[in-house]
Amino acid sequence: MKKKLLIILLAFHFASFWSVSRLYAKDLTLSVIDISTDSAAIYAVYWPKNSGVVRLERAGLNQSNWQILVETDSNFYIDKTAKKGELYSYKLQIDGGELIAASNIETSGKPIISDIRIDSGTSNKEGVSAVVNFNTDKLAQAQIFYGESLDYQNNTELSGYLNQSHTILLEKLKPGIVYHIKLRVVDKNGQNPTESPDQTFTAPMPPTDQTILEIIIQALSRAFSNFEKWFSS
Repeated sequence: MKKKLLIILLAFHFASFWSVSRLYAKDLTLSVIDISTDSAAIYAVYWPKNSGVVRLERAGLNQSNWQILVETDSNFYIDKTAKKGELYSYKLQIDGGELIAASNIETSGKPIISDIRIDSGTSNKEGVSAVVNFNTDKLAQAQIFYGESLDYQNNTELSGYLNQSHTILLEKLKPGIVYHIKLRVVDKNGQNPTESPDQTFTAPMPPTDQTILEIIIQALSRAFSNFEKWFSS
């Protein structure tokens, strides 16, 4: 009897240890970024992708009276219900454990660019286009420098929104010409810039009857699973 009880206790111990280890093996971090405007307090809360269904809660810095904000399978939440001048703690219930971060702790450092994909776009009398998709590990604003040489004679405007998944359309490209493309991202304050290595892309030859919207949907559906089904539902 004692032997069976010991085996049960050991099994419970290792199961608990495995659960905690599994939580930290994912190197999970909960990040809170202040994206407030002059008139409203707004916080962007995000965590790694593919974390499953999670529950996000909020409380004061004393971490009492937690309030459930959302249950979601997404990896971010924009808190627009915060009060200006107040600081908060955020708690993420995830995978048998929890992560806590405060609104006065801001993620810093250069965003990391990954998963770059360049797809052919549509064409018209003004030229052809390309759709550029990429990801960043932190919320960031993005733009693209491009041209027929490493001088990058053209550039898009810096995006007005913070995102982790980015899609930028390049228009009026010359068919059949090889273009050099460089991605540039910055944090919410326009600081900590990161640039990608040079990418090359051959502009497609016309014609195609697809619209810009159709091309973007196809490019996104390749980059993000089930996007086309979600968009058409």
